[in-house]
Amino acid sequence: MEEDNKTEDGSKWIEKAKLNPRVYLFWWRLRNKAIPTNQFLCYRRLMGHDNCPRGCNILEDGDHVITTCGKLKEVLEILNSWEFWIPNCCKWMDDKSKWMVNLYCNTIYLSWKARNLWVHENKISSPFIIAFKAVDIAAVIRNSACISSGIENANQPEWLLNSWHPSAPDWIKVNIDAALFKYYKARIGVVFRDCQGKFLMAFGISYIH
Repeated sequence: MEEDNKTEDGSKWIEKAKLNPRVYLFWWRLRNKAIPTNQFLCYRRLMGHDNCPRGCNILEDGDHVITTCGKLKEVLEILNSWEFWIPNCCKWMDDKSKWMVNLYCNTIYLSWKARNLWVHENKISSPFIIAFKAVDIAAVIRNSACISSGIENANQPEWLLNSWHPSAPDWIKVNIDAALFKYYKARIGVVFRDCQGKFLMAFGISYIH
């Protein structure tokens, strides 16, 4: 019964993902209904309405934060355009790798931070920057395999340690890959890393060939 409850509230795949401590704390609070959504604040008579503050015009509760917020959907659309293919729900996580779960959890966390930045400082966060930061956090490797390889603090997946080699000191290494699809579509992906393997930036382009 306890295992079933863990699966239902998502804790099973959250534990599996090995999240950044701040991201993990956010999700722990979210699962325990302890983040200050407008529904939370309105229920405690600290807010006069319970709608999403970013213009969704619907109830802002925990489910809205992780699935239905329009600003979150913008970020997920960008990630999907980068071929990550993240559905706008949580149930799919049980069958995904911990890296993909990590990416999704980071995206929700950063979307919530962007929401708070708008509420408290009236600043708008670019969905592209949120997506980029989510990938960046998910790419961070904090394990002994990375240290023993001589690439300290390199934020790249473990499987890259067997095939990826750093550039010369003070150089930037650029990896490029491309794929051809049906209906004359093509995509090109580019990743920049420094001489220690640290992720610097990445972008993708779609073409008709």
